[in-house]
Amino acid sequence: MAIEILLDLDEPAISSLVWELLLDNGYKISRASVIFFLNDLVDEGLVKWEDGTGKGGHHKLYYIVTRDKVELFRMVSQKFIFKLWEIFPEVPELNDAMRLLAGDREE
Repeated sequence: MAIEILLDLDEPAISSLVWELLLDNGYKISRASVIFFLNDLVDEGLVKWEDGTGKGGHHKLYYIVTRDKVELFRMVSQKFIFKLWEIFPEVPELNDAMRLLAGDREE
């Protein structure tokens, strides 16, 4: 849901805004968990951040790397398949899935 929130926002958001919007949508989650998740998304290359200043000093403003949902789903799927391949390199179907995600339709 945090990804959907970032997709819906027109500008970068601080973690507390994402957290508040999650609470408004019925998600009971700690603010720290939201911060950790957003930073994990940054580490995975799905979200970026820029430095912002304001009340309380410096803070991160998070934004999604693409607003194209199909491209975002492709990126998430690719990362998921690559992780599975890393864990289970002996499964030949994962090689086929990776080729498909890379756009190599040759079979």
